[in-house]
Amino acid sequence: MARYPSPDAFVSEVLDYRHADRAATLCALVNWLVTLSGNGPHIAQQSNLERWAKDARPGEHAALRISGFGLAGFQYLRMLFGANTTKPDIHICRFVASCVGHSVSDLEALQLPERAALEAGISLRDLDTTIWESSARGTC
Repeated sequence: MARYPSPDAFVSEVLDYRHADRAATLCALVNWLVTLSGNGPHIAQQSNLERWAKDARPGEHAALRISGFGLAGFQYLRMLFGANTTKPDIHICRFVASCVGHSVSDLEALQLPERAALEAGISLRDLDTTIWESSARGTC
């Protein structure tokens, strides 16, 4: 990204996407991830990011103050780096609401599947994937 005149130019030229606000969000997120990963060898940087993902807690997203990057994005990023968690996207929230019979907050959409996975002895990431795929395909 740093080789381009702006985050918007990078997103437009490399990702073939035109949205200045999202380009700014991506730039801020990349800059933050660089601070987390450190300056060591690639394997050490990867390890630092995986450790962050495992140790981070959902409420920490607010401290980042990255416009356009909310709780669902934060949680999804943690999942991409290997954390056993879920994210409160539309599919997960809809599924959890259908199970409890009322709408749920994003935090409830995280906590309820977490408890269910723990009680069932299954991976929360696997539960997230199953819910998401079923919901996205309309079978849930």
